[in-house]
Amino acid sequence: MPVYNESTFMKKRLTNIYEQTFTDFEIIISDNGSTDNTFEICEEHAIKDKRIKKIKQSKNMGWVWNHKFVAEKACGKYFVWAAADDIWESDFLEKNIKILDTMKNVVASVSKIERYGPKIEEFQNDPDDGIFSTMYKKMRRHFRPFGPYPASGDYAKKIKIYLKKPSALGLYSVFRTDALKNSLVKDRISVWDLAFTLEFLKHGDLHVIDEVLLHRYTKGVSSHGIWDEYFRQKEIRFFEVIFPHSSFTLWCWKNVGKKNFVKNIHNFIWLNCWGPIGIGFNTINAIKQKLSN
Repeated sequence: MPVYNESTFMKKRLTNIYEQTFTDFEIIISDNGSTDNTFEICEEHAIKDKRIKKIKQSKNMGWVWNHKFVAEKACGKYFVWAAADDIWESDFLEKNIKILDTMKNVVASVSKIERYGPKIEEFQNDPDDGIFSTMYKKMRRHFRPFGPYPASGDYAKKIKIYLKKPSALGLYSVFRTDALKNSLVKDRISVWDLAFTLEFLKHGDLHVIDEVLLHRYTKGVSSHGIWDEYFRQKEIRFFEVIFPHSSFTLWCWKNVGKKNFVKNIHNFIWLNCWGPIGIGFNTINAIKQKLSN
């Protein structure tokens, strides 16, 4: 569990993990320099449950660094990143581990994912939307539908799926630990989770169980997240604030194979156009909200 300022969710999330029907696991919590009482909550639970291993970082190292940190600490056969504000059904681990135990070609297994939270209908059109908002939401639903998507077969086929529909929700799969550790992209990339997805697909298939076992908290998409990464966490360069897929595109050129890159050139063009459109839309919305308050 890579966490930062998650005191609102920590108790509920840890209880949710305790309720799993599969119980033979270790919980590695890395507190990324929280300024609230997240770590104190972790300490309280660690006293009661010896499966918890807690680490406190002296400062916020960025979300990518923290995700890689907990992954490198893993020593079990399987591994899963557990977001503090997500909710698993009680058999989430059991059913995904069963897939990995029985399907040797699969390196990552997850279920269908359902949203919950205040912004689950964020990209549904509203009668009050202007022309720009209506067009943006329609494009968003078409080109960025809510994943994850199963991906099997040869590598060219698998990466085509995730370049056409660039969902990074496979990040919340249960992984084979050895494949996961060999897929932790070292490059500094603004869409690191998507690069990681393409990297782990080199090692095998992604299976999606045909039922909802994971509920993902949706706070709403805004430009705040990527600006926050630049100004506070310094995880990305300023150029990537406007063109967030630029470093990802360069990484793909070097890592997915030149033939695969050329075959998907239209998807890379779209991704690099999408970034400025999305940032512009979110910035306009943020300005409108400030003016209305």
